[in-house]
Amino acid sequence: MNKALVVTLLICIVIAVMLFQSGRDMTMAKDTYQDEFIRMDIASEQASAHTMKESSFTLTITNMTGEPFSGANLEVVLSMPGMFCGSFPAKVTEAKPGSYVAVGIPVMRGEWQAEARLQTDDKTRRVIYPFIVD
Repeated sequence: MNKALVVTLLICIVIAVMLFQSGRDMTMAKDTYQDEFIRMDIASEQASAHTMKESSFTLTITNMTGEPFSGANLEVVLSMPGMFCGSFPAKVTEAKPGSYVAVGIPVMRGEWQAEARLQTDDKTRRVIYPFIVD
């Protein structure tokens, strides 16, 4: 194979990867916590997050038979991992049984996480959703 063909092939591969990544729907990304009693899913409600703009997250909590976990003692905190800029509580509301919406405001650009904490009688369960703020 000649060098021009190899270079052209590599360029095509790079372009294909870039197009694939730019076309991904970040609203479909989610993180999950599961144990023998509870399942918690957290996902972003929008494709991107922006500085000083509300960011919304959907949390779905069920027991292991799939029944909604209603009236949860739940908090969501936004923070930047490894940074000392503090943590910012999100407002959490139950939209319907077992489905919660958390709304918070990231204050600067960079890598953030939304940490949902579910307190039950016996322990605290956590699920962390990483996201990027533009």
